Amino acid sequence: MSVLTLVRGTLMLVTLAAGQGALPAPAAEVQWKKSVGEAWQDTKEQSRPLLMFFTMDGCKYCTKMKQTYADTGVAERINASFIAVVVNARGAPQLSKNYKVTAFPTTIIISPQAQVLGRVKGYVPPDRFAAELSKAVERASSVSHRARRTRAR
Repeated sequence: MSVLTLVRGTLMLVTLAAGQGALPAPAAEVQWKKSVGEAWQDTKEQSRPLLMFFTMDGCKYCTKMKQTYADTGVAERINASFIAVVVNARGAPQLSKNYKVTAFPTTIIISPQAQVLGRVKGYVPPDRFAAELSKAVERASSVSHRARRTRAR
């Protein structure tokens, strides 16, 4: 082994130890719950709104909307403020009917008090979707505040 190889190896280790050249952190991903039941239970326990992403196999715009959900800013916002679940409409026709889902994709946001806070139909780019999430968070705060006042009476 040559001195040059040892020096290069040492420099690489020093660089990695200093945080330079380290692999970037993985991008945020939405933490999807496995079922609507699990998601609803967490929504009530954590007092966070439920975000249901209604999709259907073979849906072109559903696939495109998944790109919006893959956006780091959107994923971080969802993970910080919502409990999220994907609903395949073919497997949950009654749930789709109950929430009047007639187009795909559709995202519905529901408060822990079971009030619809927002509904987004079709594909929406990340910046517009983030704005819709912010509106839903504001509505959730208002609904939660009214629920606390009602209980206090």
